[in-house]
Amino acid sequence: MIKYVILLFISIFSLKCDPNDCEDLLCFTPPNPFQFEILDKNSAENLYVLGELSPNDLKVYESNSGVPREFSFIEENGFNIISIHSIGWETEKVELTLELSKELLFTLYVEAKRTNENCCSFTKYNEITIQPFEYELNKSNDIYQVYIP
Repeated sequence: MIKYVILLFISIFSLKCDPNDCEDLLCFTPPNPFQFEILDKNSAENLYVLGELSPNDLKVYESNSGVPREFSFIEENGFNIISIHSIGWETEKVELTLELSKELLFTLYVEAKRTNENCCSFTKYNEITIQPFEYELNKSNDIYQVYIP
């Protein structure tokens, strides 16, 4: 009987998992895209829907170097947003200029840290600012609403 108890005891400890062993665990969370809805400050209507802005004039580039940055313009069913998917894949500080027209632009500053906890990697955003316009994050859809005067 004692022999069986010892075997059971050894079996239990040999099955114990090492919490630092992440080999068999697939856990990766990509960074959230930055999405912007450009709204009239007074009416809160989308300036692309109103026809006051054109997606053809839109440019996104690194503020310091002028290097273009990849983005997409999503236009369907009156839903017109700018989406940037390239931020937060690594630890970085990014300052982008979003040029909506030749006269109208704003900057996006992001401080992102790629983190790994409990075998899972994800991005923490330590700082996000949009200047010079007022903005708010719509938490129901994670879209930044930028208000243009």
